[in-house]
Amino acid sequence: LSFVSFPEVLLGRADLNEVALSFGNINIAAEFVGMSLVLQLAYVREKLSPPKRILLKIFIQLSVLFIYFSACRSVYIAVGFSFAYLIFSNHLSFKDLFSVLMGPLLVILLAQYLPEQGGAAGIAALHTKMASTQERYHLIMMTFQMIKDHPFGVGVGNFDMAFVPYIQHVFPSFNEDLLPYTPHNEYLRIMAEEGILFFVLLFLFGFFLVLEKKSSIKALIIQEPACVFMLFWGIQMLFQFPLINGASFLISCLLFGYLLVKLYHTPLVIKGVWVVAFFGGAVSLLSICVVTANILIAHYPTSITAMKFSCQLNGHLWHGCLYEALARVNEGQLLQARQVLLKQLSKQPHNFVIIRELASIDFEEGDIASGCTRLSKYDAYFNHKSSLHTSKADLCQGF
Repeated sequence: LSFVSFPEVLLGRADLNEVALSFGNINIAAEFVGMSLVLQLAYVREKLSPPKRILLKIFIQLSVLFIYFSACRSVYIAVGFSFAYLIFSNHLSFKDLFSVLMGPLLVILLAQYLPEQGGAAGIAALHTKMASTQERYHLIMMTFQMIKDHPFGVGVGNFDMAFVPYIQHVFPSFNEDLLPYTPHNEYLRIMAEEGILFFVLLFLFGFFLVLEKKSSIKALIIQEPACVFMLFWGIQMLFQFPLINGASFLISCLLFGYLLVKLYHTPLVIKGVWVVAFFGGAVSLLSICVVTANILIAHYPTSITAMKFSCQLNGHLWHGCLYEALARVNEGQLLQARQVLLKQLSKQPHNFVIIRELASIDFEEGDIASGCTRLSKYDAYFNHKSSLHTSKADLCQGF
C-alpha cells in the first residue's frame, strides 16, 4: 500500500516517512521490505503458476524501488550481501537477478529527470542521512563507556534511562524529547542491557551449536534458501534494532524456529505436550500482563486504581507508576505520590521524568532546596540546556 504514495515522493510533495504507514518510520519500513525482498528472491526459482510468478516479480520490483527511495543504508548493505549469498549458494542466477532488477533500475534512472525537488529523492535523502554518521559514532562510543561502567548490564529494556548520564555527549541530537533506545547495534545493546558475561555465554552457545552441527548447517545452507534471512538479520543487527520492533522481532522468531526445525529434523508437533503447555502458558500469561498494563495506561491514565494495577502488573513499564503518582497528586495525596515515585527511582536512578515530578512535589510542599537539587540534576543531564533551565534559574535563585 505504501507504493500508492510513491509518485508524490518523486515529485517532492510527500515525505518518505509518510509512506512508512503503520511502521511510523521509513527505516523500520525499509527493514521489513528488505527482509521480505530477500525471502522473495530466495524462492524465485520455485515452480509457480504464471499468475503467481508475475505477482511475485511485481512485488520484488516494487520492493527494490521502495528500498532505494527509503535511502536506508543498512538495508542497502544487507540486501547487497544477500544478493551475493543467493548467487554463490546457487539459489539465484545473475539472469534471474537481472530480470527482476531491470525494471526498477529504469525507473530509478528516469526519476533523476523529474523536477529537482523530488527527482533524486533517494540520493538526496542519502546525503541527508550521511550527517547522522557522526552522531551514531558518538552514540556507540558512549555505549562502550556505559558497558565499561556497568559490566553486568543495566537491565533488560533499560537502555534509554541508563543512557541519560551520557546523553550530554550526543546532545542535541538526542535530548529530553528524543532518547536513544538502542545504540543502533543490537550486539552492543544486548551487551549493555544483559551484561558482558551474558553476551559471552550467548556467543559460546552459538559457537558450540555451529561446531556441533557443522555438517548439518552446510547441508541446510545448500538446501534451504531461507538461510539468507540469517545473513540479512546479522547485518541489520550491526546497524539497526530488529529485536526491538514488533514486526521484525516476530518474523525473526518464526524464521529462527523454522530453521531450527529444519536443522534438527524435529517434527512441528512436539511430543512433550505438558512441557510445551507449561512454558506456553507462562509466556501467554506474561504477555497478557504486559498488554493489560499498556491498555490501562492508554485508556485510564487518570485513574489511581487502574494505574496502581498497571504499575503492579508491569513495574518495568514505568509510565504506569508515573501516572499513578500524577493521579495521586491531583487528589492531593502528595506523600503517597512521592513514595510511588521514589520506589520507581530506586529501580531507575537516572529516570529524569521521575526526577522532574519529584521536584514538582518538593516545590509544592515548600522544600525549595530539595526541588532545586533535583532540577539542577535534571538540567545537567541535558548540558544545562533543558526545557527547565529557565524555570530552574527563576525558582532557584540563591540555591
